[in-house]
Amino acid sequence: GLIRKLRSDSKMQHYSIGVVTPFSAQKDLLRNLLEADGAASKILADSAYGFQGDERDIIIFSPVVAAGITSSASKWVESPPNLINVALTRARQALFVVADFDYCLQQEPSGILRKLADYCNDLQTLRDTSPAELELYSWMIVEGWSPEIHPRIGDVEVDFSLSSKDGVRLAIEVDGAEFHDETVTIDRSRDSFLQAQGWKVLRVPARAILETPHNVIEKIKGALE
Repeated sequence: GLIRKLRSDSKMQHYSIGVVTPFSAQKDLLRNLLEADGAASKILADSAYGFQGDERDIIIFSPVVAAGITSSASKWVESPPNLINVALTRARQALFVVADFDYCLQQEPSGILRKLADYCNDLQTLRDTSPAELELYSWMIVEGWSPEIHPRIGDVEVDFSLSSKDGVRLAIEVDGAEFHDETVTIDRSRDSFLQAQGWKVLRVPARAILETPHNVIEKIKGALE
């Protein structure tokens, strides 16, 4: 269904598509289905090994792991984890992960499938909240940081929080375009509370994130020092 939807989208018809799966049985099934649909010559379905050194505009990754799978098969998907990394880094334009996220979220917190499910959930949360927050989160991940999304600090929920190796705790708030006296008063009250709890507070305009993200990242670096 996803492949048909992508191929029918006029904006994506010229994009190359690849489907990555860890199991040979699913690979064979996908190839048979693509052949029956007349798309076998246009879409590559293979294991991560088959994509070594190769890329596609769009990658669809199916870890297969779901309720009912044996624990040994589930662990095999994650070992070695670099194969999943290969699958996820073959996409030039877009990555789709088709998985049982509820089941993946039940895996070991240190496992790559759990981390992948957490990451996808975080992205969806930000996509539903604010384009500026999603953009800032992406830049922070590129920096190698591990921001918490919408954490609660006491009774206050902030947009992001970051901690430095030196113990600096930074709350980052993304401000929208609307400013009036009531909003400013509430923001100052929130900032005072956070600072009393030992947090530094950095407010960033959404417009600055979308137009000059590098400057925003530099401000965050400065605040973490």
